[in-house]
Amino acid sequence: MPAPSIGTDGTYGLYPRALPCIGLPKVVVFVISFPDDGSFTVTVPEIEKSFFDNVEQPGVPWFQQDSLRKFYLRSSYGKLDISGDVFPYTAIKNCNEYTNVQELANEVMEHAGAENALNWSEYDVNQDGYIDGVYFVLKNGGIPGYNYHFSSGWPSGTMIRQGKEVARYIYTVQHGSGLIINIVAHETCHMMGLPDVYAGVSVNNGGLWATSIMDKGVITGDLPCIMKCVFGWIEPQRIAKTGSTQVSLASISDNPELVLVHVNADKDSFDWLLVEYVTSSNNNVSLGLWAGPPPLQSGGGLRAWLVKMRPEFFTEKAEFFRPFGDYVAVSPYIFLEAVHMEGVKDYFLYNGDSITPFTTPNTNYPKNIIKESGNAIPDDLTDSGISIENIQIENGEASFIVTISTNNEDGGDENEDETGPFVPPYVHNPNKNPVPFVEILIIGGAVLLTALTSITIITRKRSRG
Repeated sequence: MPAPSIGTDGTYGLYPRALPCIGLPKVVVFVISFPDDGSFTVTVPEIEKSFFDNVEQPGVPWFQQDSLRKFYLRSSYGKLDISGDVFPYTAIKNCNEYTNVQELANEVMEHAGAENALNWSEYDVNQDGYIDGVYFVLKNGGIPGYNYHFSSGWPSGTMIRQGKEVARYIYTVQHGSGLIINIVAHETCHMMGLPDVYAGVSVNNGGLWATSIMDKGVITGDLPCIMKCVFGWIEPQRIAKTGSTQVSLASISDNPELVLVHVNADKDSFDWLLVEYVTSSNNNVSLGLWAGPPPLQSGGGLRAWLVKMRPEFFTEKAEFFRPFGDYVAVSPYIFLEAVHMEGVKDYFLYNGDSITPFTTPNTNYPKNIIKESGNAIPDDLTDSGISIENIQIENGEASFIVTISTNNEDGGDENEDETGPFVPPYVHNPNKNPVPFVEILIIGGAVLLTALTSITIITRKRSRG
């Protein structure tokens, strides 16, 4: 997996302008009040604690006793420690006199965030020339038309402080009535460079089918495991050989352990099955309470993910992590979904369970992705050759057997050790006959076929059970 590399001295981000996802970034938080505000139950010091306090009460209820810092310390296994400073600010006008968020943001930066108001150099820890991050935290419900939370930014080169560009900010509301650090954690993931993944957005029309802080509605749980890989928090164990491999995992809720299985034992494929062992601990504590139905069992369970990676993420790294519209990055994956029974969220595998290309649900992957109205819809489900069997969960560890079969002689080498750390696949293997990976776009009734790149796809056609 391409490692975050924008930075220095142990603090790195995915691309310039993004909040670093590894190391010790430092952010600026402006807590904003208005002259016509009423009374609030939450004070500025309490808001500061919800961002940076060293607390250990994750997840319940709604992260109200948690902090942004501790959420990401747990999620990253200690690799990301966000600190910062909080500055109260009272707006010049009443709340309903502002026409948009940018107007308010510009005002705050002209006063509380002025050139000499802060030592701005402290807030570019990775020394990429961009301030690590800025938060505009409103105590009230938001200015008219903007009573929600989002990550945004200024046009390139327009907000400069002491030679550093302030590129990205988070706008979040209703912090005077209750601590909603789960929302802030969600938006912070965007500021680090990854887009939304819930139902109706580009990586899956149906949603993740897994409780996650990156979902919408009931926002709780941890980041999806593929995001942790992209951020450099987990180096997955890779399995890309035919035959059977015995695997043991500690809980991903507590430890950076994950298995990446290449479909049909093709190490050059961008179609992956990720397998994690999840327990209701740390950021996933809520899974044992209201996930499902039913909730996650007390000893935890296995969860599998179907992931179709975007080839450019590996082959054009220097250009891939670039800001789109000045602050939004492209997703590293084309499709992302937790394996699940139809209509069942948070589907886990337990002792004695198994999942194969022929079970319901199964391990089969979408050969093609149809893009319709910006959404990803899986199409032409194809035999992955992957089976997960002999699952045993006890004493905080999950063991199971991964078996990969393929009817293609080049699909894998039974004598080759392909179970080590992940090595990025290459786009074209001259010893194979590549076929174009096709992204299908349906626009206004017209069908456009766009070949992203040439990669090898090895398949055995099967129906999905």
